[in-house]
Amino acid sequence: MVSQHHDATHTKVGHLARTRGKVSIYNPAMATKPKAKPKGPWTPEEIARNERVAQIRVREDRKRGVSANLEDLVKLTRFANRFAEAFRHARGA
Repeated sequence: MVSQHHDATHTKVGHLARTRGKVSIYNPAMATKPKAKPKGPWTPEEIARNERVAQIRVREDRKRGVSANLEDLVKLTRFANRFAEAFRHARGA
């Protein structure tokens, strides 16, 4: 006979874990599988691609001009401040 505890805490996809009163499903077998990409140094192709992307971004930023870039930075900063403020209130509630 299977206990109610066993039925409530195990599923075919993994286990139900209680964390801070919440239940989440995870698959322990996935944690043991090797990642598709090694964590070692980047390949020369990845480095070249990232350098090309960075150069394109710099060119686009130059085209837009300093004023437009600063306006976007100010908008982003204001958004980030409002976002942080909203979470400060939510945590205190």
